[in-house]
Amino acid sequence: MNEEQIRQLDKARQLIRQDKYHQAVRQLTPLNEETGDYEVNRLLVKALQHDGQVQLAIKVAEDHVDDYLGSKDGARQLILLEIAGQQFITARRQAAFAPQWGQQLTAEITQAEKQAESATAATLRAQLKSFYHLGDGSFEEQRQRLIDAEQLPLKMYLTGALFLLRDPFAKPLIKSSILETLQTLQINQQATMLWIDQREYSFNLRDLQPLTKVAEVATMQKMLNDKYGQSDPSTLAAMTDELQLQMIFLYPFISKAVTSPRDWVTALTSFGTLVTPSESVGKAQKWQQKIQRLVDQMR
Repeated sequence: MNEEQIRQLDKARQLIRQDKYHQAVRQLTPLNEETGDYEVNRLLVKALQHDGQVQLAIKVAEDHVDDYLGSKDGARQLILLEIAGQQFITARRQAAFAPQWGQQLTAEITQAEKQAESATAATLRAQLKSFYHLGDGSFEEQRQRLIDAEQLPLKMYLTGALFLLRDPFAKPLIKSSILETLQTLQINQQATMLWIDQREYSFNLRDLQPLTKVAEVATMQKMLNDKYGQSDPSTLAAMTDELQLQMIFLYPFISKAVTSPRDWVTALTSFGTLVTPSESVGKAQKWQQKIQRLVDQMR
């Protein structure tokens, strides 16, 4: 920061010490936009929270999540902010990414959840009911209800999530998003999921891997990098996006569809030009066509 920006920052600190939070917000907002500085961001977030603008504070903090989680004080500020906004599931995810302080932070989240269950029981029951009936809506409506469900305590969220994994009307991308959240939380809980082949499969949530750590996904991404990385970066970007979308639809049972990573990539990159594909490539094409139909149904 230059001298003028440092002067503005010092003035904002003084305003905060004087509990003039609204004035501090006005001082810090343009400074945060100009500098992108983490310390400026922390002060702005603090001022916004004390000024009663909790949801905006959460949004502003999102620009520096990794920085917040890099120190105990920063992690606690972020988690307490999300608790204040009743973003319990978001807070638990963030705590999971700060394992050195995660146990203490999770204990604070659990305590806040208990207080919410007592103080806002009727509201939480209504939110859970909305979450349960997520499958009644369009994809966009389902996505919004899933976002709203982040305000539920973990026990209630898990109850709704386990139900939705078996709901034939919950969109595959919604189920995948639920699983991504539950994977982060590392919960020892049996679950059953109605997958895109219309069959149910049981598994333990603690056995879920991040999508990027699934062996087949890593192998196929390397194949795409080797094929297009040096010669055609635009095609590499397009194929990477397509592969990631396909894997999200298949998660967490990717190996049931991707029996040969090489043949899957062959089908993906053939652009419909294969006249007589092998049996394995043909199966991959059928899976990819099925996924494309599911994508089309969301539009």
